[in-house]
Amino acid sequence: MRRQHFLTITAMLALLMIGPSASRSTAPLIVDLSSHLVAITTDFSGSDTLLFGAVEEEGDIIVVIKGPPNNVAVYRKSRVLGVWANTARQTFEGVPSFLHIASSAPIEEIAPPRLQVRHQLNLNALIRDLPTAKASPNIAAQWKTALIEAMQNEKLYPKTVGKVRFVGGKLFRTNVSFPSTVPTGSYLIQIYLLRDGEMISALSTPLIVSRVGMEADIYFLAKQHSLFYGLGAILIALFAGWLAQVIFRRN
Repeated sequence: MRRQHFLTITAMLALLMIGPSASRSTAPLIVDLSSHLVAITTDFSGSDTLLFGAVEEEGDIIVVIKGPPNNVAVYRKSRVLGVWANTARQTFEGVPSFLHIASSAPIEEIAPPRLQVRHQLNLNALIRDLPTAKASPNIAAQWKTALIEAMQNEKLYPKTVGKVRFVGGKLFRTNVSFPSTVPTGSYLIQIYLLRDGEMISALSTPLIVSRVGMEADIYFLAKQHSLFYGLGAILIALFAGWLAQVIFRRN
């Protein structure tokens, strides 16, 4: 908590320092992150990142963060001979593996439908054009709803829109929480400045989620040398069992 307050104060001081020079330029929007790297270590349990920025003139801000695209399979369960089993499956290709949306006001009040669809400013716009193989419109809508629910259950998609808070009218900030299950890869952060229902400016900045240290070494070994990784895991398990047996006998 103290670290988060420190980052917020530091970010706002930085923006106050660059504010005069930004005003002399024509840049209507300035954005940065407290860190452009989310480091996954062996004890990683989630992480928070602060996004902050400034606007030249007052307006509304919408932030959209998308994880690297991935293929996601959704299953339908049915009762077969008294047992629940997967009886149907729909695979969606190129789906963002993580999604975060935040805004300074309700999106439907500051962005007209055409902008919401064009820039995918909400979940419905995101899944609108996802193809569904051999499915009627009603069934396709059910599959897409199931996709969103599955990603929300994994805490990878939001159930509510986050809040962008303005400080003093021109400085803004928002916190982004990444769960322990956050996928690795390159993330795209898009920031939109709107005024009176029109898009005034848009910026994008990258974010990297990556394994570091021992976590990275273990992951590399499991992926690139799966045979040795499996043998090593078996040997460790056998040794742990033998050691426990020895200690038990002594006691």
